[in-house]
Amino acid sequence: MKKRKSLFSVLSSVLVIMCLFSLTMMPAFASNSRENNHEDTPFYFSFSGTKQQTAWRAKTDDSNVYMKVENVGAQFTAHVIGSNNSTPNSTGTDCSRGYTYTVSAPGEYRMRNWVHDGTPSYTYAAIYAAPTYGYSYYANGVWSPDSV
Repeated sequence: MKKRKSLFSVLSSVLVIMCLFSLTMMPAFASNSRENNHEDTPFYFSFSGTKQQTAWRAKTDDSNVYMKVENVGAQFTAHVIGSNNSTPNSTGTDCSRGYTYTVSAPGEYRMRNWVHDGTPSYTYAAIYAAPTYGYSYYANGVWSPDSV
């Protein structure tokens, strides 16, 4: 009987240790099955009375689009557009629902959008930018279709 209690005690202790180990290690092994597309890509807008947009990038979740403006020659407005076609000349649809951002100085912008979770939803996102003034100026920085 003593042997049985001793064996039960050892097995119980091992089981408790295994449970504690698995609970502490679970976050290290956990994986998000859907990685979002948050890597920054450079953009360069050359305004001369014409509108500009970034290249199309895959939009994988319903997070904000991220734009970090590093240099800006004069004010412009920007909003998010969506498309199911990523070719350079494809036409985009306004997915901002009125959330337009006025940019006049360097800074970071987390741009609300309904590219991925709107009706209809789209596969690709881009930033559409319009100059405020008719003369030539530029803006540049980095952006990503999904925030971290």
